[in-house]
Amino acid sequence: MKSVPYAATIGSLMYAVVATRADIAHAIGVVRRFMHTPSQSHRNTIKHVLRYLVGTKDHNILLVLNKTTVVV
Repeated sequence: MKSVPYAATIGSLMYAVVATRADIAHAIGVVRRFMHTPSQSHRNTIKHVLRYLVGTKDHNILLVLNKTTVVV
């Protein structure tokens, strides 16, 4: 994780939150506050979120609107 810039990783995850992954919004919002002075626990949290995303990449949100199914 040291070879990957912390701020760039947070930026990529913020894009994912806005575009498709609202389930990680709180975690990313918390670690985003420490962009200037991230500690090892913040980096570990980012690693955990990335592992979570890899493990749930095949999960979808299913919306049912007036008997019309929309998969997001």
